[in-house]
Amino acid sequence: MLLTCICVKQYLMITNRVLLHQIFVLIMKRKINKSLLRKTICLVVLFIAYPFLQINIYSSENHKIKRGKPKANFISVFGEYNRDLLVNPFTYNHYYELPAKEKNNTPTIKIYSQGLLDELQLAKFLNTYNPKITFLEAKHLAANYIKHCKVEGINHDIAFAQMCLETAYLKYGGSVSSHQNNFCGLGAVNNRCEGDSFKTKEIGIIAHIQHLKAYVSKDDLNSILVDGRFKYVQRGSVDTVHDLTGKWATDPKYGEKIEKLLHRMYSI
Repeated sequence: MLLTCICVKQYLMITNRVLLHQIFVLIMKRKINKSLLRKTICLVVLFIAYPFLQINIYSSENHKIKRGKPKANFISVFGEYNRDLLVNPFTYNHYYELPAKEKNNTPTIKIYSQGLLDELQLAKFLNTYNPKITFLEAKHLAANYIKHCKVEGINHDIAFAQMCLETAYLKYGGSVSSHQNNFCGLGAVNNRCEGDSFKTKEIGIIAHIQHLKAYVSKDDLNSILVDGRFKYVQRGSVDTVHDLTGKWATDPKYGEKIEKLLHRMYSI
């Protein structure tokens, strides 16, 4: 299969520009012969079929690719292609090179603020430390965090970093299990307590974000309340991730661990 992919890629690279140029000239002159027409049909069929012949070889070795100017993973009509990845169309994503001037390695620790990373960067961070989950799953989770954090005004970088800390990058292993869709240890007050459970991952994410908002603000929620422990929080008692220490968790280095994760996220 890999050999087939390579052969098809090379054929498209060689013929793509030449044939398209010939077709353009003949169309302008309103002349086209059967031989060239057959070649054109062949090229179109191969161009359409090409993504379905690809295989996904995304791994930790590909994590050097960052976000920035788009560079598509498929062969375009202009013969542009990306040598870095062969991807399955059902897990297809764009990968980008990040210009140096767009990099920002100084994350804020204020929870009631705006996050800077996008879903691809968050997904790549999670997938780096837990390659057992697919990149598509990580991206979907990151997209939900960004969407619902925006609704409540919570920094999605911080919420996502806290999720990674609480769930050990979705590996779990503590009193909370993956089937509970509890991403922040809600209700898990000790090692013998399983904590709260939620019907879907998205509801679990919303509950996490609502609980953060309960701590950082006295404003009303902009979404339907799903956090059963919202009422137990001293509203507006937290400003930065360090203020969560002793309130969200008893670990004396809880806030410090979240900040370290933030810096790690921004450095990938």
